[in-house]
Amino acid sequence: MSKKSPYSGDAEKLKGWLEEHSSDGRINGEPIIADGYTELRGYVHERDYNDALKLAAPWAGKKAFIAAHGIVLLAGRQPILTPYEINNLPNYSENDDEARFFRGRVSQGTLDILSDELASYGEPTPSQKVTIVLRHFIADSTIQRVYQAWIRKWLRETGLKVDEVEKIIYDYYRVDGAKKRLEAIESNDPESNAQKMP
Repeated sequence: MSKKSPYSGDAEKLKGWLEEHSSDGRINGEPIIADGYTELRGYVHERDYNDALKLAAPWAGKKAFIAAHGIVLLAGRQPILTPYEINNLPNYSENDDEARFFRGRVSQGTLDILSDELASYGEPTPSQKVTIVLRHFIADSTIQRVYQAWIRKWLRETGLKVDEVEKIIYDYYRVDGAKKRLEAIESNDPESNAQKMP
């Protein structure tokens, strides 16, 4: 049962409480919760990349959303790929014409769950891991149902065709990516010169 932590505007009281409880939430001195954030990253086929972005649009989801939800979906059911298919997924790289770089920020605990789920398949490469996660996101019936209802709404309201609405979706993500790069450049972020931004 979780107990309330003390609420106090008194910094000294809070410091004292934290010192008294410094070993709480740990097993053998190690935190039980894998706190902090990391990235799921790797090159994937552009079809998987584009499909995942498109299907995330109704949720206003970006890569972190796709990564976290894809991992939850993988953990919640049998993998949609057979062990043979998982072990034989292609490895995409920067030099592949049809490859896109995917990176999504997830909690360390979420990434640990992915590793646990895939442990029985050997050691999938970063490209294979991201492909597996994206394909679970793309294949989810709820994600697809929500996307189809959302796209039908836009078709009714605008009179546009599906491919025209999808182009607008991809344009949104391109503009969003450019804004992130500009913010990184203006804040002197060392990642601003990286070929691929989050």
